[in-house]
This record gives sequence, structure tokens and C-alpha cells, in this order.
Amino acid sequence: MAGPRALIAEAGARYLRVIDPSRRTFRIYAGPELELGGFFTQGGDKSGRFLIRGALVGGIGITEQIGIEASGDMAVAAGGAGTLVFGGASARGIVRF
Repeated sequence: MAGPRALIAEAGARYLRVIDPSRRTFRIYAGPELELGGFFTQGGDKSGRFLIRGALVGGIGITEQIGIEASGDMAVAAGGAGTLVFGGASARGIVRF
């Protein structure tokens, strides 16, 4: 897909709960994430939109410093000439120092 460039600025929080807290390594965790912000297009309708994004996040802490996360998310940018709805998924590797 292609379209005009856009800038997204958001801040949020997540609450991840460890499924089995007795384990020191190979922890499995999951929980929700919520972010609020703005969606600003660089072309076409240049009005800013209020953005709200929710996600379900799950992950595995392999050690205290290394982990893997996956999330599925849905975002709504309301305002402007029309409301935009986005959906997606991501996978991340994490290394803590």
C-alpha cells in the first residue's frame, strides 16, 4: 500500500502480567497496551486527528536480559475528512543492559 507520509506522536502504558511468577528464567507474560496521541498527514487532508491505539502483547523472557515479544494492535484516528482505522502486528527481540 502507498499513500502520503504521516507523523504519529503517541504516549501510552502497558500492563504485562507474568503467567508463572515462580520461574526465574523463561518467563511467559501477557497483557494489554493502550496509547493516546495524534496522527498528522503530510499530504492530502492535512488536519490532525486524535489517535487511540490498543494492543494485546505477549512475550517470553528467555533470561533476565533477553526476551521475545509479539503483539496485535488496532488504532483509530478520528477527525479530519474521515476516520482512519489501522490494524497490524509486530514481533520484537529485546536485550536489556
